[in-house]
Amino acid sequence: MREFFRGWKRKTSVATLLMACGLTVGWIRSYDTVDSINIVDSQIRSQMGEIEFWRRRMEEGVSLSGPNTVLPPIPYWSLVIPLALASAWLLLSDPRPSKRHTDGRQTPSTTSETR
Repeated sequence: MREFFRGWKRKTSVATLLMACGLTVGWIRSYDTVDSINIVDSQIRSQMGEIEFWRRRMEEGVSLSGPNTVLPPIPYWSLVIPLALASAWLLLSDPRPSKRHTDGRQTPSTTSETR
């Protein structure tokens, strides 16, 4: 199992797959529950399959108007699908052969440890 995770491609693919899975859970949850994170005068909201960024115009601690959207909503699928595809490509692509020095020995990062 340890040999499978050698190299940056495998480690990156697992991290990317975990991010895609986490966003998928948020995507499914957003149809049932509205989640929001408040940061000073901004709010990040997850609802109906989208992530929305809101900002309130404040003057001396008093809201001048209702919440104003800062960015257009970002659909979860536009984050999940590219992450899943990148993860699949990194996991399924063939690892590169190890580099050898001119005298025939392997580089330290690619040598296999025997224990």
